[in-house]
Amino acid sequence: MAIKGTRNPLVLKAVILAVALQETGGGAVAPVISTIISENPQYAAATVMLISTMPFLSIALTSAFYEHIERHFEKRALTLFSIALFCLAGITPCMLGDNIPLIIAMRFCFGIAVGCLVPMVMSLINSFYKGKERASMLGLVQTSGSIGGVAFQTIGGYLGAADWHYCFLAYFISLAVLAFAFFALPNPPATAARDEAGTGDDASSEKRYLAPTGKQPRLPLGIVASYLCLFVYMTCIITFVNNISIIVSESGYGGAEVAGLCLSAHTVTGMLAGVLYGPLFGKLRTFTLPITTLVGALSLMIIYSSNSLTAIFAGSGLLGISAAATLAGFFNSFSMREQGGSSRYTSLGVTVQFLGQFLGSFIIEIILSRTGGSFGHDAFLVASIACMVAFAGISLLSVAEKGRVEAECRLTTEGTK
Repeated sequence: MAIKGTRNPLVLKAVILAVALQETGGGAVAPVISTIISENPQYAAATVMLISTMPFLSIALTSAFYEHIERHFEKRALTLFSIALFCLAGITPCMLGDNIPLIIAMRFCFGIAVGCLVPMVMSLINSFYKGKERASMLGLVQTSGSIGGVAFQTIGGYLGAADWHYCFLAYFISLAVLAFAFFALPNPPATAARDEAGTGDDASSEKRYLAPTGKQPRLPLGIVASYLCLFVYMTCIITFVNNISIIVSESGYGGAEVAGLCLSAHTVTGMLAGVLYGPLFGKLRTFTLPITTLVGALSLMIIYSSNSLTAIFAGSGLLGISAAATLAGFFNSFSMREQGGSSRYTSLGVTVQFLGQFLGSFIIEIILSRTGGSFGHDAFLVASIACMVAFAGISLLSVAEKGRVEAECRLTTEGTK
């Protein structure tokens, strides 16, 4: 008998959030990057860092084509395949010894899985939920992803303290998610059927959204500028992820387990910020995105100038708040610009987000080589300056977006009366 999944709304919510646990699963390797670099001197540091950053490239590529992939497969089947690939490609590097190129190749496959899961979770939510319930689920997904990030980073850090290869064993957690999804995740109703049931306006809006030739119009200049700011910001975030273990080691505060705790502090505060983003946006409105970006720049500067482990923990936590709220702000801005139920701007935003994370290390390395700096403290200085540049650009864009933001806030307020 074919398994159709649950009809219980609580179980449905639980299984979608369980799938979302893996959205930030790539961080399991981050606490041991410094160890891998030191134990593999035959490879350049930037090459070893590809173990951490390569998934971002494949995530970006996969998410860019996700809409076309989803047309050819049922969402349930695609979700199960993606989780299975996540497990296989995640665990396999543990058995590959010091073959760094092959490990990087497996991490590329790992990114393909995540590149399907990230937009898939959004798609599942859009299929099963609407209105306030959908907004609530999007907030819970941020929290779930943060919880998963904490679990993978912490377990990866502690396992990697014994042997860096063992950090990949953290992905055994996802086997439980695979089993849960196999028995509980239903296949969503067809979009066409849902539209016929009462969303005909969306369909007509979608037709209006397309150009007369049937092609989508060019991206607005404001969206392109927002993508550039997002790219710079994500370069700063990946600099933190890749260099925190180096700065902890250089300062003599410990090894992979301490770096893992810093990353976990970053993720835990991000989890709280994701839950509180809605009320924060309601209060600060136009100023939300510039302020959260500025907090990110100050956090990076705190870590750069730190003279104690407490300061590094504080900077990591503040950066977590900034990262979660700033990403939510960017994608909230993209969503406000969407027309006719399209997810064009949001999907491209996911691509830009992960491209920034992938290319960030290379960009920072070029800057450091030109300025005579090195990974570690110097990388945080460059990142803090870059984040201030992003803050300036976002501030200008926020002024231009003031009318749209105020209209969204009025709509939200009216919907809650």
